[in-house]
Amino acid sequence: MDDIDTVKKLLVSLNHGVDEIETKLKSGMLSRSLLNHIQGAKTPLEKVDLYNNYAYVIASLYFVLLKTSGENKKNEHPIMQELNRVKLYIERAKKAATKEENTEEFKRKVAEAAERHVRNQLGEKIEPAVSKLHFEGKHTIFGDKEDKETEKSTKKRKTDSDDSKDLKKSKTKHKKSKESKSKK
Repeated sequence: MDDIDTVKKLLVSLNHGVDEIETKLKSGMLSRSLLNHIQGAKTPLEKVDLYNNYAYVIASLYFVLLKTSGENKKNEHPIMQELNRVKLYIERAKKAATKEENTEEFKRKVAEAAERHVRNQLGEKIEPAVSKLHFEGKHTIFGDKEDKETEKSTKKRKTDSDDSKDLKKSKTKHKKSKESKSKK
């Protein structure tokens, strides 16, 4: 008699579990097609999770069907290989998700460390490395540099020629002054 009561409790529990799964499937996974769910996924990892969940639910339900019909007593049916394959894919997806989280976290930590380093080196008040004073005035282009060099050399030639003109003028003045002195 005691065995019948435990079996009845198990059947009630199983019936309740089946009803719960049915409502969750109808409201969640089965409310839209797989294609609609995939199109709604934002990242590739979300798509992978959806595919894995669908495959796991289908394989698990088939496994339960085989168990209840008595065909898979020793777990030797090929559905076990399928379940193991889906579990492997789920584990890979979890590793990829943690790796992605780690990379985002790593990038954030590196950025914070760089900011701390800059603040430590420059102090709390960070100013631009180049002030506005460096940008005032005329900006020389590479071609202007050559023009300035030629301009400098022409100026030098002019000053040299001006100096020689001044020298000639002074000589002529000196000669004129000598001549005027000698006439006197």
